[in-house]
Amino acid sequence: MTLTEKDQEPDTPLLRASATSPLRTGRGITTIAPAVVEKIAGRAATEIDGVGVVAPAGLRKLFSSTPDPDTPADADARVGMERASVAMTISIMYPAPVRSTSSAVRAAVAQRVEQYTGLHVSWVDLTVAQLPTVDPWKPRRRVE
Repeated sequence: MTLTEKDQEPDTPLLRASATSPLRTGRGITTIAPAVVEKIAGRAATEIDGVGVVAPAGLRKLFSSTPDPDTPADADARVGMERASVAMTISIMYPAPVRSTSSAVRAAVAQRVEQYTGLHVSWVDLTVAQLPTVDPWKPRRRVE
């Protein structure tokens, strides 16, 4: 028995290929979880020179262990079928220029998320919560 072209290619909206999204093919749909986009965005942001995670302060500093300096920045992502948006909280080492550093972070995050997931990044919102003058993960020397 031979299959006709109609039998081989079901004509359902779910299985119809989309020319605009590599995540939608004739074989099905790939869904990217927000946690995946958040992880990629956090890693991409901290790879920019002078950008780091926000160091804990107050009681959180007393009760938390020293985090790994390779910890990705805190990110929150909203993911659709073809687009994603990311909101991040970062720190930028003083005296790095905040404007150009944040532009570099936005470009790196958008490029990396699109490269790894195929999702178009609509926007990247940044909150610069700290401008530390020293690396918060390096122990400070005590003078006695």
